[in-house]
Amino acid sequence: MSESRLIELSYFDPKSSVRLTAYADTVVLENTEGDSTIVAIRFGGYPEMVRAMSDAIYGGGAVEAVRNDTKRLLKSRPRGYRRQLNHDGVYAAATLMADDDALTAEPQGDEEDDEAEAGTQQEIQPRRCYLFCPAGDQNRLFEELDHKTAAPLIPEFRDYVLRELTAKGDLCQLEVLSLREKLDAFVLSLKPEDANVVEILEGGLKSGGIAIPGAVSGQPDGFNGVENVTGYLNTFGTTVAQRIREQFKPLFDPATEPLSEEVLAINDYVQAKAGYSLYDAQLAVAEATKRQLGRKKTALIVAECGSGKTKIGATALGALQGMHAALSPRGKTFNLVMAPSHVTKKWVREIGETLPNTFAMVVRSITDFDRLYRAYEAGDKNVYAVFSKEKARDGYMRYPAVSYDRMAKGFRCPDCGEVVRMTISDDGTKYEVNADQFYFQKEHRGNHTCKSCGSQLWSAINPGRQLKWAKITDYGWVYREMAAQHKNRTKNERILSRLEEIASHPDGYEPVQGACRRYALSTFIKKKYRGRIDAMLCDELHEYNNASGQGDAMGELYGVSRLFVGMTATLINGYSSGIFHLLYRLTPSLMQKDNKPHRKPAWFDAEYGVVETPMRSWTLTTTPTAAPPNARLEAKSCPGYRRWCTPGSCWSTRRSSPCPTWGRICRTMRRSRFRWICRGRCGTATNTPSRFCRRC
Repeated sequence: MSESRLIELSYFDPKSSVRLTAYADTVVLENTEGDSTIVAIRFGGYPEMVRAMSDAIYGGGAVEAVRNDTKRLLKSRPRGYRRQLNHDGVYAAATLMADDDALTAEPQGDEEDDEAEAGTQQEIQPRRCYLFCPAGDQNRLFEELDHKTAAPLIPEFRDYVLRELTAKGDLCQLEVLSLREKLDAFVLSLKPEDANVVEILEGGLKSGGIAIPGAVSGQPDGFNGVENVTGYLNTFGTTVAQRIREQFKPLFDPATEPLSEEVLAINDYVQAKAGYSLYDAQLAVAEATKRQLGRKKTALIVAECGSGKTKIGATALGALQGMHAALSPRGKTFNLVMAPSHVTKKWVREIGETLPNTFAMVVRSITDFDRLYRAYEAGDKNVYAVFSKEKARDGYMRYPAVSYDRMAKGFRCPDCGEVVRMTISDDGTKYEVNADQFYFQKEHRGNHTCKSCGSQLWSAINPGRQLKWAKITDYGWVYREMAAQHKNRTKNERILSRLEEIASHPDGYEPVQGACRRYALSTFIKKKYRGRIDAMLCDELHEYNNASGQGDAMGELYGVSRLFVGMTATLINGYSSGIFHLLYRLTPSLMQKDNKPHRKPAWFDAEYGVVETPMRSWTLTTTPTAAPPNARLEAKSCPGYRRWCTPGSCWSTRRSSPCPTWGRICRTMRRSRFRWICRGRCGTATNTPSRFCRRC
């Protein structure tokens, strides 16, 4: 028969007399002592059949495979796979890949000894890992090996390490049956603390099979005569400075480039209007900001108080808009200025004496904003609407308008009365179930409208009205009659106290703080003036870095503005959490690419901040306590933030040292004194030399 036919898979359950059939295009097998065990497999068919077959393999069932009239019995590892199911029309496809052995430890000695003390020494167990790479690609195979082991590896070690691991039987190639994919699969056996890989590296260094670049005696390394930092700078200072200039090229260099005519024209206007000229440094920053706005939407000006950020931002924006005024069909622009309330009048004065043919006005309500925009349409001047950050967000609050039905065990839509459904995912398969109260904890795209009638499920809060929902700051909405169910979802003492208070008085009344009968100005501009806002100037940008209503207002206005200039003297308040929400409002796509969800700011702090996770440990006495030893307390964010590793320097939270050869290894290992830093989401310290702790 043809070699290109799919691999037929069949599974038979004698207890229920059910036979399942599916077709695979890729199978990876590990052959040991005549048995073939599934390492990875991809198959397809009807959704019900694919789901049942994946459950059978995941549960450890044996599958019969037929290819070119050859039958083979394939065994599986019970609950030893990660699986993913995808639907494509009427068909579905499933992919199962074997999990690597977890980094586990077993206590030495008899655990049943009553006199044994807590904290018994534990020994790390051997483990097996699976590597996948394109067929014949040794570089990719070595990279995958580097991801699995904590031993220091560099590309110069590739051929020697792969050859020795294969010769010792620690790296074995697996059998791959595939119709389309050209790949190789390997199984890697690692001893405790990766001792076998470390042994190969040490043996290679002793025998001369491998060598650390720059460490071979007799070979020039460029450090002859360098004994201290002063000697290093005298020898390599010119080279280091040249590399810095090559890597960090400024948008504008006032020493070699002239200012643009637009910036000079605005400076002449300032001198004629106010009687003074901008400083050279201010003009240079304005020119660089103008060029940045020509490249990207966003530009940030970070300078000390009193450096003239107002003048710089207005000059940069006015110069860029003046340059494009001739090409614009309107020949004028409508802009926003968001600032603290005590400087709004100052902004009006500064804009009046900085930008020609421009009018600025303080806006305090939606009526004022509409009146100003009508004047802008009737006139021929550029207009700046200046409003305070407090007025931008003052508006009504929304709460879940759904009502709970005890018979249906779900929440009903206030319009059509249908039970609201939510989508959950289990092993890649999506299901529709009745929405619970946690689904309405915060408003999002899924619970915004009813799927049956399209009506909104959230309504404005009328001050003074009794609600069955209670709002907890920094947590969300809680259904009063079911408040006790939230207690196991948080460890915050303040939130737990509020939950206890709500649960003890489910029929009590308490007004929602901040509720008022007013529409938010920022939301009004977002909905009614989208596409009409040319630019936005945001003063004191650091005041919008929290999960607050004013920060959300800034995010809404940023989304409807074509250009954005942010100004602040303290972009970061000393904590990594001080910039998390600000980055999500300005660059959400980059945060998503970095795998930092908005609902998990702790992941961002663990990687880019300094997090202290205290441990409480004690020794068991004759009367064991209910609390386990080495109990982990709540993590606390500490001052400081980590920086990226620059070329030629080690990644560190405290210092940066020249390390051109081992920079990649230092970034991989990340030592902290005698402990190892987990590379997972927690970022905590562990005593085992592995990339991830047990939890991650």
